[in-house]
Amino acid sequence: MKNLTIISTVFILMFSFCAMADYNSPPGWEDSHDFTHQSWDFISDKASALPAVPDGEPNWINSFGTPGLTTISYSGPYSWTCSWMGSYSGQTRTGFYGGMGDTFLTFYVPNTLENSHWKKQIWIQMTFSARDNGTQPYDIELAHNAAFTDVNDIELKTLMVDEPNGPDDPNTVMSRWYRLTAVYEIPTGMPAEYIRLSAYQYPPDANHSMGGATMIDQVDIDTRYVNIADFDESGRVDMVDFAIFAEYWLW
Repeated sequence: MKNLTIISTVFILMFSFCAMADYNSPPGWEDSHDFTHQSWDFISDKASALPAVPDGEPNWINSFGTPGLTTISYSGPYSWTCSWMGSYSGQTRTGFYGGMGDTFLTFYVPNTLENSHWKKQIWIQMTFSARDNGTQPYDIELAHNAAFTDVNDIELKTLMVDEPNGPDDPNTVMSRWYRLTAVYEIPTGMPAEYIRLSAYQYPPDANHSMGGATMIDQVDIDTRYVNIADFDESGRVDMVDFAIFAEYWLW
């Protein structure tokens, strides 16, 4: 009975670690105007050459062009890519990008609509393992160009970082699994966005000369357009929006 309990516990832990990397609680924008979706899970060979088209599930949807992972970089001595499969610190993972150093990925998502009556929304999710020492383990940046110099009109609406599982003691395991979810809003029809996601390693210390690893396991990006008169963002302009407008008339 004891062995059965141990086996059951291990199975539950393995299932939770694997399931965490999925397209988790997506925004439900599928029926919205000019919806796009793209996922990268770094498992297939499609993730091994740049620009890497989305290789995750569900399959990507983008009527504006082909999205891609455009740049990858890391500060450590090597990287683990989609060809690496196995477990790390007892946590089963299959396919990720990262290594023994800070890791940076840049994605390109085309989504153009030249119409002043619409605004753009972008939903981003990254599941990753990074430092666990009390400092921020990630960065997220958006711009309209690859140099990240044009950030005009891009507004961060929500940002949430979960720590769904993993030990609390950084002296036992220097890295922790996280899930970052963010929503941005842009009131213009720019032709595309670039998204740069960063995960930072635990710094080396006296007991760990290489520090902790970083691993980006999955990235999901959804976009849509919302009419600026759709005040409740239901995907249509209706009497509810008129009521909201009337409530604040001449306010």
